[in-house]
Amino acid sequence: MKLLILLFLFISPIFAIEVIQITSDYVFDAFFSIFFYLAVIMAPIFGAIALLKF
Repeated sequence: MKLLILLFLFISPIFAIEVIQITSDYVFDAFFSIFFYLAVIMAPIFGAIALLKF
C-alpha cells in the first residue's frame, strides 16, 4: 500500500506538469493551470500525511 502511494506521488507531479504544458497554450486554461500547480505542491504533502496514518 505504501509503495503504491509513493509511486503515485512520483507520477502525479510529472502528469500534472505535462497537462500544464499542454493547457498553457490557451489563455483561458492558464487560469486552471494554477490549480494544477497547487495539486503538484499539495500531492506530496497529502501523500506524506497518508503514509504517516497507514
